[in-house]
Amino acid sequence: MSCRKMHKSSLKVPCIINFRVRGASLHGAIRPFWMTCFVFIFAVLVFIFAEVLVVHAGEAGAGDDDAPRPGVENPPNESAVPREPAMITGVSWEREDTTVKVMVGTSRRIDYSAKVLSKTDAQPFRIVLDCDGALPGTLQPVIPVGEGVLERIRIGIMSQSPPKTRIVLDLSSPADYTVTDLPSGPGICISMKKGIRIESVWWERVEGGSVLKIGGTSLSSYRVTRLRAPERIVIDVPGASLAEHVPSSIEGNGAGVRRVRLGQFQTSPAVARVVVDLEDDVGAGIPFKISSDGENGSIVLLFSEAFPLRGRKVIVDPGHGGSDPGCISHSGLYEKHLTMSVARYLVAKLRTAGAEVVLTRNGDETVDAYKRVDLANRAGGDIYVSLHMNSFRMSQKSGVEVYYYSGVTQAKRLAQSIHKRLLEDTGFADSGIRVARFVVLKGTSMPSVVCEMGYLSNPDNERFLKNEAFHAVLAGAVYKGICDYFQDGDGKTRD
Repeated sequence: MSCRKMHKSSLKVPCIINFRVRGASLHGAIRPFWMTCFVFIFAVLVFIFAEVLVVHAGEAGAGDDDAPRPGVENPPNESAVPREPAMITGVSWEREDTTVKVMVGTSRRIDYSAKVLSKTDAQPFRIVLDCDGALPGTLQPVIPVGEGVLERIRIGIMSQSPPKTRIVLDLSSPADYTVTDLPSGPGICISMKKGIRIESVWWERVEGGSVLKIGGTSLSSYRVTRLRAPERIVIDVPGASLAEHVPSSIEGNGAGVRRVRLGQFQTSPAVARVVVDLEDDVGAGIPFKISSDGENGSIVLLFSEAFPLRGRKVIVDPGHGGSDPGCISHSGLYEKHLTMSVARYLVAKLRTAGAEVVLTRNGDETVDAYKRVDLANRAGGDIYVSLHMNSFRMSQKSGVEVYYYSGVTQAKRLAQSIHKRLLEDTGFADSGIRVARFVVLKGTSMPSVVCEMGYLSNPDNERFLKNEAFHAVLAGAVYKGICDYFQDGDGKTRD
């Protein structure tokens, strides 16, 4: 048994020895090969790493304009070199009709700005042109012109560093101007012409009235509008602007004009506006005339004395009276009392405006229609105005209405004037202008109307009519309508 074991052991040892020998022999043969591979791989890695560094450096240099490039000439950095100032190569002018043009030539395009400066004690009106980045060289500092609105051109250096030149155009009066680039090359063109401008506004007293003068330049064209509620005269001057020193308002004349306001109504296109605010009563009928003084460049408004009805005779007829109460409201208001109250306010206004007034009754007395007509015809009045309130079986009915006789054109116009004012001032409903054959309309020899100034049968109308302050409102509306009638065509027919 031991012999076999020995045999097996002897067989295994040679195999182990043989393997080790072979292994030792193979290791000795392969070592140079692995060393060579290692060196080769290391060299490749070093080469790749070096290439990465070169590429990275190239990419960094590609974004830098100042970075040196092999074989390429590096241009100089223009931002680091001061740019030579532009030169103003010439200043000239020419006139075309009412327009004067100034041409400023430059060696290249430049930035510029322009503005207008108002007249002072030491300086005239002037347009100032600032040329950035430019110098005038040897240009003449003062160029006399004397054409149109342009008196002379002044040229001077505002700053050497940075370079800046100022060109001043001295004007004889305010001017409208435009600044554009020269179409023929680098440079600037300034076109100017006499501007329309309001420079002042003031009052002057004259015999028989007062004058509002609006002074300025070239104020030859204007539009006039008469507006109501509130009473005012609006004067628009197209193409005009307000001088900076012109006040926004001045006081009135104390005789019908309350205030005068001025403002720039529009800027493009320019429209200057003058508003003459009138007193509600006296000013409503104040006559005026407007004209333009072309030689002195002003607009003149002549206001007569605050007696718009001077020389007029008005017959005022307070309806009903005495045994004739007229309409009676549900709360017990008598028409005869209301018409007399309104009549007293109306008479006061008419007399203040210079009118002669004749009343058909002076108190609570009975006067029939024929006696009223006879009184009016004998007095020789210019117009006849009868004051009434209305009533209707249906309480919903409300408003104001005015009657006239169809055969008299002036009477219709008088009815229209008073009706319009009653609607504006009371806010009552419009019951219309109507034709009637009442005795006081048909029998009078002058334009005559009957004014129904609200319905006593209507609760809303009655609420106002019972208030005496509202009686003054009614009287004011009738008064304004009378003034409108005389002012619009002087009481004559327009047919």
